Amino acid sequence: MRLSENFWLYEFTRSQKATRLGIDNTPPADVVANIQALVSVVLQPLRSMICIPINISSGYRSSELNAAIGGSQNSQHIVGKAADIEAFGLGNVALAEVIRQNFHFDQLILEFHVPEDGLNSGWVHVSYQPDQPNRRQTFRAARDSQGVSNLSYDDFVAVDDAYRAAAFTNAKKVGPPEVVERTKRTTKLGRLVFEA
Repeated sequence: MRLSENFWLYEFTRSQKATRLGIDNTPPADVVANIQALVSVVLQPLRSMICIPINISSGYRSSELNAAIGGSQNSQHIVGKAADIEAFGLGNVALAEVIRQNFHFDQLILEFHVPEDGLNSGWVHVSYQPDQPNRRQTFRAARDSQGVSNLSYDDFVAVDDAYRAAAFTNAKKVGPPEVVERTKRTTKLGRLVFEA
């Protein structure tokens, strides 16, 4: 089922773990509506802005699949309101920043990003609630000796400006002047072409 110009439902439901364990990860209609809202409000506009394919590493998870991977019982993935994403060629810090500055969301989490491991270390979790107020919560999830902790994303950005700037090193702006001008005022990303 096609959800938008660049997204298909199977991208949100495919799971190697579900396949291996024989778990049915087919979402009910209300969950499909939530996925559609996430795509319409965040993911497709994001894809159109950055002009880079977005990989969904984790989308919808049935309760059985969520339990099998050790996910939170309150995970927004269970109701189709969240996706873990990456846009290869654009670092995850920069990807999170574009979302933070330009889109409505409920939660935005830069997960397990380690700058020393490169631009695409970790992934970005983004959620959207079509039926409730969106809280615009921003965090960085990182492992420490006790497990997982959530830190303020703003604190992370403050100490990581130099690294975040590296995400733009091989990028050049293209497109109509109004896109480039809008880009200068917002994310400094807009429509980009990445060189190898």
